Amino acid sequence: APGVSSAAATAARVAQIKKDYEDMMTRFAAEFTAAGEHFPGGLNAYLRQLALLEREKWKDLSAILTPRELEDLQMQDTHAGQLTRECLANTAATDEQRRAVFRLQQEFDDKWALTFDLSAATLLARQTERQATQEKILALLGPDLFGAWLHGEGSDYALSVDWAARQGFAPDFALNEWRLKSEFELARLQLTVQAQAQRFSREEVEGREAELAQRMRERARAVFGPTVIEAAQGSGRFSWLR
Repeated sequence: APGVSSAAATAARVAQIKKDYEDMMTRFAAEFTAAGEHFPGGLNAYLRQLALLEREKWKDLSAILTPRELEDLQMQDTHAGQLTRECLANTAATDEQRRAVFRLQQEFDDKWALTFDLSAATLLARQTERQATQEKILALLGPDLFGAWLHGEGSDYALSVDWAARQGFAPDFALNEWRLKSEFELARLQLTVQAQAQRFSREEVEGREAELAQRMRERARAVFGPTVIEAAQGSGRFSWLR
């Protein structure tokens, strides 16, 4: 049948494009390994070239697939797709929610995939956008499913949920702690950028860091109340504020 034949031809073309790019990446990796420290531009140049090849691959695939087919393939083969599957696989998240989360994560990955600048200003910009993306994902999923999503960043959120439940504290404890910790991380990056721009002395940096930590402890106390804070610190929660 014509439809079957066309689908088979498309599948074969997709497989060929993927193989062509895999072969290019393999050759490029071999060149990088052979050149070692003499590779022009070093590791960052190598990683940038791999990211560019990945981007070109998806551009070529988009020319032969429908938008839905392309998204299905991306949800299988990209970092954003794999992260979405791993975190939301055994949850009540709908297909529509998973696709929406994937698109947000993919948009973030696309923007930052070619950025290897580790300066404080760039890290601040990246982390600010990362936090904004996470808040959008939270709005899509709700707090319970968002907890599953945050498994992609480690076990701390789940441990916070478990600890709060055992203590009989409010269900939103873990979410509030996550937000406060994210706020603290951004504030520390902002301080680093400011310190570099204004050439703070080591003593001034340490003083500003101590002031920031104190402000965040006060914020935590205002959000959770002294009883919760004392219990949390006694059991190792909020270690990031010390």
